[in-house]
Amino acid sequence: MRVRIRSDRDAYNWLFEQEEAAAAPAGDAVEKAKDIVSTKKVADVVKKLDSADKTTVDVLKKGLEDNDPDDDKVATQENVPRPCSSLYPTQNEISLMKSVGYPLSSFKSLQNIGTGDPVGKGQGIVVSGQFIIDGHHRWSSIAAIAGPSGKVLVKDVALPGATADEKLVKAQIAIAAKVGTPLPKAPGSGEPDNILGSDAAAITGMINSNLGRATETGAPMLNPEYLTQVLASSEGKTYFGLKGTETPEQAKQMIISKVAENLSKLNKPQGEAPARVDMPQFDPKVGGPKFDDVKGDLASGKINVQDPLVENRIRRIHLPGIHRSRL
Repeated sequence: MRVRIRSDRDAYNWLFEQEEAAAAPAGDAVEKAKDIVSTKKVADVVKKLDSADKTTVDVLKKGLEDNDPDDDKVATQENVPRPCSSLYPTQNEISLMKSVGYPLSSFKSLQNIGTGDPVGKGQGIVVSGQFIIDGHHRWSSIAAIAGPSGKVLVKDVALPGATADEKLVKAQIAIAAKVGTPLPKAPGSGEPDNILGSDAAAITGMINSNLGRATETGAPMLNPEYLTQVLASSEGKTYFGLKGTETPEQAKQMIISKVAENLSKLNKPQGEAPARVDMPQFDPKVGGPKFDDVKGDLASGKINVQDPLVENRIRRIHLPGIHRSRL
């Protein structure tokens, strides 16, 4: 006796729908992720990411699962020297002490200025086109000593977006996808030493008011040992116009004057700039990832920086002799 099993269209449809639902991220998480990706202001995206749950953040990691393996690919040009004058800050604060504390207290740091990396490791700051994404104080350190034409090494990341804010949004998404949320944050300097937009006279006053104070190197700016080294160096001649015959006090005043002049020429943000607390941090010291640990995911398109965020296709289960198209 043969038993005939009757197919049921509704039953099979239900099976397909259950399989597809199990394979796809929750709709609410996708909508939240879409809202994050479409955000235009970095201050807004920081708030959204800080409150995002893990499921939403997980959607931001599915750039290879959205029917277009290339739409999220972000290339990086590695360690290219660029004039300081060609770059624009994207935050509203540049600290005097973080800009000149090292190169005006450590002769080794002063020598590193010529390498394009004031830290001396040959590593570029993170930029996207003309906009600085992370590394403002390394940029301002080189500009302070070498002037607007001084060369800073950059890692130029082709982040989507026309404005600085839009590019900062994508950088924060990349950080969240790598280390989760809440986002890592760097506080302001806590000092009334923001030089952004200040003229040379004001910056001269700030430098003079900080003489004798220990910097992050442990030594004060323009200390006697430092001045002796600078007076005998080619850097003193190249950067500050010293002849080597000046007294330490004369050298000090010439250095202060030149540095203040250089810092007064720093480019200002184009448009409204966010607070430092909202800026992307590719810095493990504050809980962020190293940029080099993120660039591979950006290059491969793994991080969802553009819509669509998830695949939009029918996922089929395999039932012998049955195809959904026939139901």
